[in-house]
Amino acid sequence: MIESHRFENGVCIVLLGEQITLDTRDELNDYLRPFLDDEGIHGVILNFSNVRFIDSSGFGWIAKVYKTLHSQNRKLALCHMHHKVVDLLKMVGLDQFVEVYPSEREAKKIFRSLQ
Repeated sequence: MIESHRFENGVCIVLLGEQITLDTRDELNDYLRPFLDDEGIHGVILNFSNVRFIDSSGFGWIAKVYKTLHSQNRKLALCHMHHKVVDLLKMVGLDQFVEVYPSEREAKKIFRSLQ
């Protein structure tokens, strides 16, 4: 589930809901699809501040978003992740591809060079 989104300087900032699971994956895909297809967007920041639970399909969804953006030379950044979720992200190896930032402000910095 997604709480909201906004655009700043060609970056789509998405505030995620409480769960990223198999049950919410299709909704997340449908919500993000227009932004992933929009060539005017330089990248996406996923804000995890509200996320309380993520299952393995949620990590698969993150990988899919990364792969889609990366194939178009765009970036994905994650922010406000609970340290336990970051640990799981590292355990499944996604930290090798996706950058995690402590705050949205820090995540925005990677997009400055793209403007």
